[in-house]
Amino acid sequence: MIVDRENSRGNYFDLTTFYDTNKEVYESYVQMSEVMLRDVRAGRNVLSIFHGHPGVFVPPSHRAIAIAREEGFPAKMLPGVSAEAYMFADLGFDPSINGCITQEATELLVRNKTLDPSIHNIVCLGVDMMVFDNSKFHLLVERLEKDFGLDHKIQHYIGAILPQSVTVKDTFAIRDLRKEEVLKQFTTTSTFYVPPRAPAPVDAKVLQALGLPAAQAAQNRTGYGHVEQQAVAALDSFLPSQEKQVYKADPVGFTNTRNGLTAQEKFALGFNKSGPIFAVMRNLPSAIASGKEKSQEEIAHAADDK
Repeated sequence: MIVDRENSRGNYFDLTTFYDTNKEVYESYVQMSEVMLRDVRAGRNVLSIFHGHPGVFVPPSHRAIAIAREEGFPAKMLPGVSAEAYMFADLGFDPSINGCITQEATELLVRNKTLDPSIHNIVCLGVDMMVFDNSKFHLLVERLEKDFGLDHKIQHYIGAILPQSVTVKDTFAIRDLRKEEVLKQFTTTSTFYVPPRAPAPVDAKVLQALGLPAAQAAQNRTGYGHVEQQAVAALDSFLPSQEKQVYKADPVGFTNTRNGLTAQEKFALGFNKSGPIFAVMRNLPSAIASGKEKSQEEIAHAADDK
């Protein structure tokens, strides 16, 4: 959708008008970009609205902004919630654990890119097609079979776009993706989540060089192993904290009894306010070592701001 904000009646132009099965989808994207740019060049303030995140699998938004800036017009993209962001919440996986890569299916195949069985893989359909052509889907299945095996489970996902929409979360073995009754469920809005087959091995030397405990590389995300049980057992010693009550009663006196703090850190903690504490927390170790940390005047000023 494209909206001219100067028009108080809210007239708009639907960019999906340019989709047509009789032309390449890239041609449609160029036309969408150009109709936005024509209004910009005409001196209008233009607001373009796309589903999800306007910068994720939306080629015309990137093209229009890039050209507008090249021609000297101010242009800005505001973030939205993408299908990928919905997927993290709906399917319950953290991309920071094991790693994650998102690829478009056609781009994956024509450039012979790899699927890594040790990380989370997200494969999206539809950015380069108007209609999902399931006669070519076997090419993607062959790649999945090669990299993950026939029995590995993947999830077919379509996030709910509207409040009345239904989220699709179906699990299939890769071998089932060739079945006609399964194949007909996939559309240009389909996204596939392929979980790791097995995590990558930990490099013990690097772990040691980083000073990280071996337990950190083997965290139990949903159960209660030895490390988790220790953490839970120690919880009661922090709630409530008697020291915290002593600190609140006399921040300066309490802070002066603590070892390992710089003079500036003690000064900041003496305010018992978030502003000064955040101010000294932003000091880099190099700044502290060189004596370039924030002055007490700057720290005190932060207390006035919070």
